[in-house]
Amino acid sequence: VVAGKPTLGICLGLQLALEETEEDGGVEGLGIVTGTATLLREGRVPRIGWAAVEPGGEAYYFAHSYAASTSEAIAFSEGVVAEVRHGSFTGVQFHPEKSGAAGARYLERCLSLA
Repeated sequence: VVAGKPTLGICLGLQLALEETEEDGGVEGLGIVTGTATLLREGRVPRIGWAAVEPGGEAYYFAHSYAASTSEAIAFSEGVVAEVRHGSFTGVQFHPEKSGAAGARYLERCLSLA
């Protein structure tokens, strides 16, 4: 994260910000956020479709097979980390750019922090 400027990581952007991922036999991440991206082992894999994010209950579009395992989670969807925050970095597992009006509102909130 450059000079404390607000940064948003979307889907893979969240996973890359973690310390490591199980993907491809284990790969080091950027280490911006503590934690690991782990393969989803329950439910539908890949996890594709609309799902509510709590708190708030707003539904967003998800498309992923790996999920963040981190103590820096601030929101969840069906038991999976949906949003993390560490300093000026925010990462989301969902795709706000593919989430219609709800996604546009989310991105507007992010831009208002910039």
